[in-house]
Amino acid sequence: MSARSPFGVGAAGIAVLVALAACDPVPDLTFAVSDAGPGKGRGGDIDAPDTCPDAAPPWATTCCDDVACSGNCAAQCSLCITQCDAGLLCCAHTNNVVCRPPGSVCN
Repeated sequence: MSARSPFGVGAAGIAVLVALAACDPVPDLTFAVSDAGPGKGRGGDIDAPDTCPDAAPPWATTCCDDVACSGNCAAQCSLCITQCDAGLLCCAHTNNVVCRPPGSVCN
């Protein structure tokens, strides 16, 4: 007499189901721009041209030294430099600045 599960599937059927379930492919890893880190550019490419201080990244309007800036940068650049770390986005407002992750939108 053969062993059967309560669902009517024999040991051979269970072995096939386990083998099929265990063969899923491993997905590719994709990192967001914010994971690249300061000085590494977009996607971790160390030679990427769109990083401050060389050029403003697409999500900023200008660079304040090595800090990307968007908003009232001309008036608040020195505050952006002292308040925000390199690699962050400085959202420059009339009376203050807010440091946000790369790729953020300043409101």
